[in-house]
Amino acid sequence: MSASRLHRCLVVAIALLPLAAAPAGAAPCPGDCNDNRTVSIDELITGVNIALGFAAVGDCPAFDRDSDGAVTVSELVAAVNALLDGCGLSAGNFVEQMTVLDFGTVGALHSGAPPSASGGPAARAADRISVVNGGSAEVEVSADTPFSSIALSLDAAAGEGGPAALEDDFFIAELPQAVTSARVQLLIPQDVPLDAFRWRFQVGTPNGFGEAASTAVDVVPVGTGDVQISVAWDSPADVDLHVVDPSGFEIYWRATNAPSGGMLDLDSNASCASDGPRNENIVWPTGSAPAGTYIVRVDYFDNCAANFANYTVTVRRTGQDAQTFRGGFEGPGDRGELGAGRLITRFMLP
Repeated sequence: MSASRLHRCLVVAIALLPLAAAPAGAAPCPGDCNDNRTVSIDELITGVNIALGFAAVGDCPAFDRDSDGAVTVSELVAAVNALLDGCGLSAGNFVEQMTVLDFGTVGALHSGAPPSASGGPAARAADRISVVNGGSAEVEVSADTPFSSIALSLDAAAGEGGPAALEDDFFIAELPQAVTSARVQLLIPQDVPLDAFRWRFQVGTPNGFGEAASTAVDVVPVGTGDVQISVAWDSPADVDLHVVDPSGFEIYWRATNAPSGGMLDLDSNASCASDGPRNENIVWPTGSAPAGTYIVRVDYFDNCAANFANYTVTVRRTGQDAQTFRGGFEGPGDRGELGAGRLITRFMLP
């Protein structure tokens, strides 16, 4: 039998094998070569090539689940399972960082099942929020009695917007003192895998955690790239994002595309037409951002009868950790044009 015919036969044979459960303690997504939480036919073929010796294990280490330098039939079967049933989604796929703003406490991602309700306070949180990929969100978490811990996990598939398969993991933030309310800032990954899902917030005391509050999250897709700057705010106001590129061109609602390649690809609540996202996003796609100084401003265009707007600006640039900047506006708004707005930050792109 020729090598090519053997190759085709093995691919078919693997697809027809009974789908065994993955071994305990194995990698969460066998065969996921590009770490995008899915396994494709092309990736499965790569695994077959590795098993036959036509490709190196280094081409896709995700197949080599026991790290023995080879890919076996059982490891290929596990990849078929992942192709058909999907990869387990981690809380870390939906939250890059969890910070309790009142104390600057950063939550840690823990493996294992989220805390069970065991007599702690019942949590409260927003029923629904909108976010953009690569941006930030703030959620107020509260309870009737004081708590000193906040846990964040994903809701299972039963219910709106739940991922089909979950890993057992969760974030937890330990607070330096007990409170009845706290603001939690959540940094959203640029490649968040679903456009709708649900977060579960729990609060706890040394005696245990209570019932969870479930928050539906709608992801409004926006562009990402070498530079991504977004602003989120918490009222019906019309808040505008302005970014000046190294050539001096200012991107804002009246000039949405720069000759340098930057663009305003989300303009929310324009002229007080409340549209839901309460986010704006300016991006330079990969390979297009010019070197030099960028200036970021946020303008309070119109309060839209809201009288306030608290905002968070998220700045991302290639090779750097994301930065967030918070502030607030009051008053009627200034209907700002070119050059308007509050200075948020300046940064250099080499």
